[in-house]
Amino acid sequence: TEIYTLSLHDALPIWRTCHSPVMRLNKKLTVQFGVRWEPFLPGREGANRMNHFDGPAFATKTESSVFVNAPVGMQYPGDKGVPSTFTANSYWKLEPRVGVSWDPTGTGRQVIRAGFGLFYDTSAVGYWEDQTEDSPWGSSIALNSPSGGFTNPYNGYAGGNPFPTKNPPPKDVLFASDSSYLTYPTNTHAMYTNTWNLSYETQPFKDWVFSVSYLGNETTHIWTSDDINPGVYIPGQCNGAPCSTSGNTGQRRVLYLENPVAGAAYSDVFQLNDGAKGSYNALLLKGEHRLSNHYTILGNYTYSHCMSTADFIGDMGGAQSQTVYSQMGERGNCAFDIRQGVNLSAVMESPRLKNRLADGLVGSWKLAPIVVIHSGTWFTPYAGTDNSLTGVGNDRPNIVGNPYVRNLKTLQWLDPSAYVANPLGTFGDASRDSLLGPKSVNMDAVLSREFNIREGREFELRFEAFNLANHANFSNPDNTFVDSTFGVIQGDAGPRILQFAAKLQF
Repeated sequence: TEIYTLSLHDALPIWRTCHSPVMRLNKKLTVQFGVRWEPFLPGREGANRMNHFDGPAFATKTESSVFVNAPVGMQYPGDKGVPSTFTANSYWKLEPRVGVSWDPTGTGRQVIRAGFGLFYDTSAVGYWEDQTEDSPWGSSIALNSPSGGFTNPYNGYAGGNPFPTKNPPPKDVLFASDSSYLTYPTNTHAMYTNTWNLSYETQPFKDWVFSVSYLGNETTHIWTSDDINPGVYIPGQCNGAPCSTSGNTGQRRVLYLENPVAGAAYSDVFQLNDGAKGSYNALLLKGEHRLSNHYTILGNYTYSHCMSTADFIGDMGGAQSQTVYSQMGERGNCAFDIRQGVNLSAVMESPRLKNRLADGLVGSWKLAPIVVIHSGTWFTPYAGTDNSLTGVGNDRPNIVGNPYVRNLKTLQWLDPSAYVANPLGTFGDASRDSLLGPKSVNMDAVLSREFNIREGREFELRFEAFNLANHANFSNPDNTFVDSTFGVIQGDAGPRILQFAAKLQF
């Protein structure tokens, strides 16, 4: 058998196609394989509010022909070699996949399955939206020590207050100095995941099915972002004062040190970095009682571990790492890594009764509880000060002891004495997503009954409970080292909520 599908994907003006032959080699063995064509088409902004910082262009003092006063090195659609999309299209993206199913006994009561697939991610257009606020359409200006303070921040600023900006901006629009930018390389790679699995499923008893599975994947080209124009720490004294202070960050930035005249136009330059990687491995145990005798039960247990050098957060926003110089130094647990999890759900229905009154009161009611128990999520400790003097603001402290207290009576989860501030000009050695928060135990339940009024009309009553046991599921603690509440839990997922609903269907 051969299966062909042709579908319009994400309303893009190009067709994707998938070819998936299925071969039943014998009574016990079935193989399916295929390949999907998934071109990477990042789209464009309708008013061409897109920019691309180019390091070599900055070094050669290349200027834009689209906006003649743009900072050196900043390029726009219309400049030579710059695509009209957020980043260059890549058409030849192929996604192979293969699956094998083997019934070792031929009785249909056991099956071994294995599969592999490669899948490209399709980026949301909203991911690119932040740069539409950059100069010359908007502007974010970093003035570390304005001479006029907050009451007159542009006192002494070249050109005065740059706001409001002109829209649409003319070709000779003036660009503010010390502006920050969000920019994307013209050759950004699409994220993709290689995923594989192996499972054994058996039905040893009537209506009961059990399985054990291994699940794994590896994600490449995870999108994150770095500040590629941080302040460079210069040790020692300069003219009788420290060479590096928070007040002279602009004069110590990478681009300013390379070219003080051209570099003065830039403060933070947040650039997409597609070099992050992640991996996930899991053991999944599952048991299921299929619906019979008025009840069904489904339960599973997962033991897993996810590691990555960055987490994809769906929007660039700003710098995610504490340093642009070593992304592999950011390798740690994924923020969404839940090491162990138990999920139990059931649907139980009371039988219909012959007595009409008794059946109306207690017959055909459905009780559906859901129990979810899982270990905590991971989070990162932050210093809360810019001791690295880079201007990035993602410093982490140094760890000197066991960080955990885990006292849920006092809500003190971490021991502040286990950390010390990172020395000036250095980055802390506390790892990204190195701290584990409290576990969660939750039970939701619904009691419902459907009443047939007549053909095509039905009335339903529902009594629902969220966090039925009113169990306190605490959130992660304050993770900023300089806070007086560092390590203290300050919130939870919420109390028990009860609600009643009635619905008429017609």
